[in-house]
Amino acid sequence: MMEGRIWVESAVGQGSTFHSPPTLVSARCESTTLPAWDRLHTLPVLVVDDNATNRRILEEQLTSWDMRPTMVDGGQAALAVLHRPGSREGLFP
Repeated sequence: MMEGRIWVESAVGQGSTFHSPPTLVSARCESTTLPAWDRLHTLPVLVVDDNATNRRILEEQLTSWDMRPTMVDGGQAALAVLHRPGSREGLFP
């Protein structure tokens, strides 16, 4: 599909060498849309993890990216957050 070439060199008792050099193409992209990173700022994120250490690490990382994490410890708590009045409009406050 990438119009590349694949081949094998093999010798009995010595092993095989597989070759598949990449086919690279040059592309020029001029986009007027914001990079994905810029769209993450203030994005609400619901994190569900039963491990408190994981939640703390994820919360610190997401907050450092200016995201708005809501942390919960399981499925029931996540459903409760999603079903709170106004949660869909304000996204998990």
